[in-house]
Amino acid sequence: MFDKGQSQNVGDGSNVIQGGNDVNIHMGLSYSDARSIALDVAKSTFHDLAGEAKILMSDRVEEITEAVISRLSREYSPGLDKAKDPDFQFALLSVQREYGRCGDQDLGKLLVDLLVDRSKEDTRSLKQIVLNESLQIAPKLTQDQISALSLIFLLRNTINNTIVDYNTFGAYLDGHIQGFIDVLPTSNQTYQHLEFTGCGTRGALTTSLHGQLQHDYPGLFHRGYTDEEMSGLHLSQGLKNTCFVPCLADPSKKQFAFSKLQGLTSYLESIATPKDEVLRAVDLYKNNIISDDAVKQICIDIRPYMSELFNKFETSDASAVHLTSVGIAIAHANLKSLLPRIPDLSVWI
Repeated sequence: MFDKGQSQNVGDGSNVIQGGNDVNIHMGLSYSDARSIALDVAKSTFHDLAGEAKILMSDRVEEITEAVISRLSREYSPGLDKAKDPDFQFALLSVQREYGRCGDQDLGKLLVDLLVDRSKEDTRSLKQIVLNESLQIAPKLTQDQISALSLIFLLRNTINNTIVDYNTFGAYLDGHIQGFIDVLPTSNQTYQHLEFTGCGTRGALTTSLHGQLQHDYPGLFHRGYTDEEMSGLHLSQGLKNTCFVPCLADPSKKQFAFSKLQGLTSYLESIATPKDEVLRAVDLYKNNIISDDAVKQICIDIRPYMSELFNKFETSDASAVHLTSVGIAIAHANLKSLLPRIPDLSVWI
């Protein structure tokens, strides 16, 4: 027989399905509930203001709050429940306050991106701490400084695996790098400020732009071997037939057919190449790179606008900056709208 004496205790925000035993399914905060809580948080941002300033602040705060809740609802609905979390409310309050003060659309978009990413962290992880800090630091930067972080991040902290020849390299420069060149600051005070805010460090050891590109994409910058040199490489004819292609820099020569050293070593392992021959091939690959000036000239030949980028890196502290976790988080958030396929921040933090 069925038990007629069932009873249920239902909490706020819960739906209940009646079964043989009570089943509680928590559905979380609704859009309107999360928005209401978020606007309650916002009241302290303009409580002490008066007149037109109070009205303007109120309008801006409502605008940025709506943007946050809408993004969470579309992209990460469990994040709506974070409206009840004190730490999230503190982060939200920072976004409301900073956007309310200036109304800068670019800053607002960046802060929303950072806050939505932060909402996805359920525990007090390093990533959550970094994102909380980034919400405090981003408003202290100009848009040009944020662009500088983004460009340095792309050049220093990422490698694009689609680059295999000059055509794909040129396409990468067009889609990722060109847009930042005109706005890249050259004033060393800019990079001092990035260091002051904790976004980057300026080290005594610097890596030139052409050195960075050469390191990341060595296959683009091989000198190549003449037919005479090929005959003296002490590699088996089988490897010579399968591992070499016409040289990108000089088609009359031959170079290794691998854009990165890892590709060469993986191939050699896959065909059970003797160890001594692997070591010779690796040594040849590493020592066939062209000069620094030649690397620079190839880049400029491929895309003439690279001349300006090289000049800016060579005449400023841009080449000396290494991003901190906060700098990486801000750069990543800024790039998300420009590069929709950029991997999640967890790749770096």
